[in-house]
Amino acid sequence: MLKELPEEEFGPRIDIREYSILDNPSLPSEVKKSWLDVHLCKEGTQDCNASNNVTSGGVLRFPKHSNEETVF
Repeated sequence: MLKELPEEEFGPRIDIREYSILDNPSLPSEVKKSWLDVHLCKEGTQDCNASNNVTSGGVLRFPKHSNEETVF
C-alpha cells in the first residue's frame, strides 16, 4: 500500500500500479531465466573483488560500499 499523503500538498491520489518488469509478457524468456544472486562481502576477503566473475552456482560476490568508480 502507498502511504496516504495530504491532498493539499501532493494533489489528488492517483490509483495506478505499474507491474513488475518480470511480469511483463513482452519480456524475453531468456531474461526471466537468467537469475544472478549478488552476495555482498567485505573487500579484501577471499573471493571478494569488484569484478563480473560469477561462481558456477550463479553467485556474484561483490564488495560492500562499491560504486561505479571502484568497479570499472
